Amino acid sequence: MILVRLFSYRARTAPLRWLAWLTLKLGFGWLSIETLAQVEGVVLMSVFAALGLFAAKIGTETVRRVHDCGQSGWWVPTVATGVVALVLTAAARWLGHDADAIVWGTLTLAGIATAALGLRPGERGINDHGAPPTPWTSSGPADGRAGLMVAALLLAAGIAAGGAVITWQNALVRERDARMRAAEPRAPDTSAIQTTANEVSMDQEREASGNDNTALSTQIDSLLNEGHAR
Repeated sequence: MILVRLFSYRARTAPLRWLAWLTLKLGFGWLSIETLAQVEGVVLMSVFAALGLFAAKIGTETVRRVHDCGQSGWWVPTVATGVVALVLTAAARWLGHDADAIVWGTLTLAGIATAALGLRPGERGINDHGAPPTPWTSSGPADGRAGLMVAALLLAAGIAAGGAVITWQNALVRERDARMRAAEPRAPDTSAIQTTANEVSMDQEREASGNDNTALSTQIDSLLNEGHAR
């Protein structure tokens, strides 16, 4: 099965092949960072899924490189955990406090680890993981399914991460829209203005009617007074 062979840990990889995959991974990672700021939706989730698969593949090739040196592949997750922790710490320090000893120390350790795997020659003879590989190929049975399971898990993790980022982006958009609506000046309530105008008009009409009645009553009183006087 092609997928099993693609992600199988049971093989050996030469230094040049491992360096080629590492360079490809770093290039794709840089391109992904540039792309993620400009895309959303399905495309964004696809980029995260691809990152998960690339991480699984470089992990597979790293285990094979360690096998080529005659070492146990279990060293890879052990060392990778420490490297990831250092890289995340360095990134946080870099973003918050600019470059310092932690950042440069992490980059130095990463460079040493890369040089060790990329320059160390493999065992010349056959070992437990197969025959010596050619510079650009891997050798060995390549029939284990553990790598395929890890690839599936990292693919699912990438999709989940993409979904989480999309949810976060949508929440930011909703919050921005709510703030914009709250900042907009409210239109005057025309119904209330119209009601007030009607009430004022009715009061004016009542006042005018009262004035007319008062004037009429005054005229009547005057006429009556004149009649009594005669």
